[in-house]
This record gives sequence, C-alpha cells and structure tokens, in this order.
Amino acid sequence: RAEDVQVLILSMRAVPMIDVTGLEALASLHEQLAQHGKRLMLSGVQPTVREMFQRSGLDMELGAESFFWSAEQAILAAEAYCQTQAGMNVPAGPHAVHTGDAATDTARIVG
Repeated sequence: RAEDVQVLILSMRAVPMIDVTGLEALASLHEQLAQHGKRLMLSGVQPTVREMFQRSGLDMELGAESFFWSAEQAILAAEAYCQTQAGMNVPAGPHAVHTGDAATDTARIVG
C-alpha cells in the first residue's frame, strides 16, 4: 500500500542519460514524496546522469544521502532511515519490497 511506503528507491543503473524532462519528473516525484514525509533514493546513477543532476541542482535538492552506487547500499540506508523516524516500529529483517521489472529494478521500503 502506498501509505506504508516510507522510502522509494529507484535503480538508475540502466539509465545511461537523462534529459530535462526526466530531471523534472524526478524533481516532481521527490517533491510529492517529501510533502508526505517520504524519501526518494537513487542507486546506480551513471556518471553522465549524475553530471546532469549536478548541472540542474537536483543533486543538492535530493542531498548526497540520497545517492548510492548499489541497490543494496540504498536498501540498508533506507532501513536505517526508517528505524530512526519518530514513532516508527520497524521489526528486524528485510523490508525491501521489489516492484516493477528488471529494467527499472525499483524497490520500496515499507515501515
């Protein structure tokens, strides 16, 4: 359920380039999640894509703590984030729920 999602992780490893429209879509997604107290994390961002994030300033908007080289690192960070949130009761064990297909390799973290 969408209301259970605290962190949305997008694997960007299959994204070799991004244009302004893609950056705007990610910025909009980040804003929508933030309005509801949720976080967006990105993993596997390719160097050319990361450069576009830097040029647009979206990397600063998301924050360095939102970028990870591997999905595993992002999942661990998301679990730690969930555990530090006030009122969160996160039981031990994995909390990543993979959705989408292999092309997007999306994971959502439920609390």
